[in-house]
Amino acid sequence: MTEWAILISNVGVGGGLAVLFAWYLLRSLIPSLTKTNQEQRDAFLSALREERREFLHALAEIRQSHKEASAEVNKELAALTHEVDTANSLLVNLHRRWQTAKES
Repeated sequence: MTEWAILISNVGVGGGLAVLFAWYLLRSLIPSLTKTNQEQRDAFLSALREERREFLHALAEIRQSHKEASAEVNKELAALTHEVDTANSLLVNLHRRWQTAKES
């Protein structure tokens, strides 16, 4: 306790009150502020995790729709390839008949 008396006598009453106020801030106000900051940080991280989860879910849906669209395009290309092959075969046969008829 003599340290307080020496401190107050060295810095005066205003300085002593300033020291007491600083001590009050360190002991009571700052821990409550850090607690509030921790709560805000936790809320922010929770919201960030939720946004990340929703983003990954949206990416999975996009990936699935791309797979479905690719499968549909592949199916249509296969059908088109079959049609082109059929048309090519018919043209080759027609050309052969035309050549045969021309030679006769």
